[in-house]
Amino acid sequence: MTDKKILIKEFILKNPNLSGNAIYTKTKGTPLAIRKTDFYKIFRESKNLPEPDIAKRESSIPIKHRTTIQKQRIQKRVKRISKVKVKTARIPFEKTKFGKMVKTAQTKFKVNEKDAIIYTRKILKLPKEDYHRLNQIDRDILIQYGY
Repeated sequence: MTDKKILIKEFILKNPNLSGNAIYTKTKGTPLAIRKTDFYKIFRESKNLPEPDIAKRESSIPIKHRTTIQKQRIQKRVKRISKVKVKTARIPFEKTKFGKMVKTAQTKFKVNEKDAIIYTRKILKLPKEDYHRLNQIDRDILIQYGY
């Protein structure tokens, strides 16, 4: 391996105008061919270049070959991006079917809203636990109002 290192360093010094990638592709099919990471390490040593930072190294590794630590960092970035809340349009309680029934019960019997909801649930034979029988919109609204 040391002989190859010396030969590769000589090849790099003989071709100062070529980039690291160009030199690597030229040595690929020859007896000087070595692992890519080892080649770039030798290339950096001979040209006095600094080591790449951690972020650049991680970005060059394909996702399926990354370690769990690298995957966790990516997931944290995705979570930060996905935490942006999208405001949903709130539908007024009176405009839903259940809300209309509650309002009519409220005006007919002259009771407050909570009693009208309890009355409407009794009419529909809906126990408090069986909200799944209502439409999704009605359920969301009842949850908003704390019922």
